[in-house]
Amino acid sequence: NDDYTITRVGMGLALKSFDKGVVAPIFWYLIGGLPVAFIYSALAFYGWRFGRDGHGSGFGEAGVTLEKLMGFIPNMLSGVLIAFAGILTPTAGMTRAFLGLMTTKGAATYGEGGLPMTAAAHSLNVSLGGPTTDLDGQRIKRGWIGPSGATAQLEAKHLHRVLYICFMAHLLFFASLSSMLMFAP
Repeated sequence: NDDYTITRVGMGLALKSFDKGVVAPIFWYLIGGLPVAFIYSALAFYGWRFGRDGHGSGFGEAGVTLEKLMGFIPNMLSGVLIAFAGILTPTAGMTRAFLGLMTTKGAATYGEGGLPMTAAAHSLNVSLGGPTTDLDGQRIKRGWIGPSGATAQLEAKHLHRVLYICFMAHLLFFASLSSMLMFAP
């Protein structure tokens, strides 16, 4: 893997961590408490370990399918938060992100990161995803995510931008949770 691929994988990991490591567990905790949050987290780990970004087969496919069912709504919420974070991120665009969320061209499948990955790629006008090799040496044929004509030659500055957009999305998420708690009966 070259430096561009490593940067794209790092950007994807930051976005997936926001979705599957923050938003979804908290969502399921609020719905069903700690046991349901643990069930989702176990399924997310299982899908991450064996699902190969939605390109697994056999044993890995079961975990990815179950995780998709539980992760559908949190994935949409994460995508919307990333899109809104575009307005708070220099050189990003909230409008581009929402337009990207409304199209299937250049969109990520759920296993490849789903709506958060799509929103970030369109917001930052970059191409994420693409073929790579995992830690076990297996080739993963992921699709390209982002607007047509966007660059896939990503550098450290692009990684900084996605980390910033993730930070802003975290702030938006925790602000929305705080406001829900303040105005809850």
